[in-house]
Amino acid sequence: MKFYADYGAFVRSGRRNFKILSKRKRVGLRRAYRATAPLKFLRVS
Repeated sequence: MKFYADYGAFVRSGRRNFKILSKRKRVGLRRAYRATAPLKFLRVS
């Protein structure tokens, strides 16, 4: 659930912090998304 909480904070922070957040969080967010991808696939099938 932390992935979604971080994403919500990112959206609320606005575009001003986009580059800073993307540099710091890009790897972590991608890793979290990859972890949730199998769950989404199982849910669909």
